[in-house]
Amino acid sequence: MIRSLLAGAIDYAGLFPPAALPMREAVANYRAYRQGVDAWALGRFVVPVARLPELASAALAEYPEGPTPDAHWRVSALVSGNGAADLDAIHAFNERYTAAATQGWSAAIDTVEARGATTAEVEALAAHRDATIEMFVEVAPDDSMPAVLASLSAHRLAAKIRTGGVSEEQFPSSMQVARFLAECARLSLPFKATAGLHHPLRASYRLTYEPESAHGTMFGFLNILLAAAAARAGGDVIELAQLLDERSASALNFDGNAMRWRDFRFTANEIEAVRSRIALSFGSCSFEEPLAELRALRLLEAGA
Repeated sequence: MIRSLLAGAIDYAGLFPPAALPMREAVANYRAYRQGVDAWALGRFVVPVARLPELASAALAEYPEGPTPDAHWRVSALVSGNGAADLDAIHAFNERYTAAATQGWSAAIDTVEARGATTAEVEALAAHRDATIEMFVEVAPDDSMPAVLASLSAHRLAAKIRTGGVSEEQFPSSMQVARFLAECARLSLPFKATAGLHHPLRASYRLTYEPESAHGTMFGFLNILLAAAAARAGGDVIELAQLLDERSASALNFDGNAMRWRDFRFTANEIEAVRSRIALSFGSCSFEEPLAELRALRLLEAGA
């Protein structure tokens, strides 16, 4: 059941805070994850458009022996705001590296992440939409959100929500996230979540990896994914917020065919439908930490 929930879900954002790894280290990590036992949970490599040449250089150096089964990567590119120039850079990258297996490594940018705080900004982004690349547009969880999400739906774009950061003021409230999830479910609007999602369940954690880091209350990625399933099943905003605030692993009852939380029951097929149509992925600067904590909670079998 947990595999249905997390298959291909974790987009690796090791370049970004709080990890903020050098490119070569992030690239080496991603290759190792693609070869490891947890590769089933791994999503895309996340990189700013401006760093695409650096990514290609580091990745080609990782595959000097020629093509291997893990040598084709899926990439999500963060655009800077210059739509036409960014799209040109993305197309140039794809033309050069999508079928570049003879170089030992190939990659395809198949998702783009942008910011669009207003309906006008969404329309400007839609003007540069490429039907072959899914575009996720980050929205602010404020009063403008319903109109912006409706505009995304009308233009066949996807949504993105930032659920945290390296300081407490960067975290939205549970009600704000619940409203986002409810609206995405109502519109059948795909989304991804990012930031502050290193941990399975909501709790207080260190905000950075620094030894003296302050602590803050973070959302859990299980809370987000299951609340998305509850939203699709007709849960109201209050119920979604309560699920987002759930801190106890014992409240989540998994078996081979279904998962329960209070009055909600999700089958594996229902979870797979949510993951394939609504809650597409979440970004994390750590790939190992989320899975290690799942194993510590005995929600994922050891060594698998």
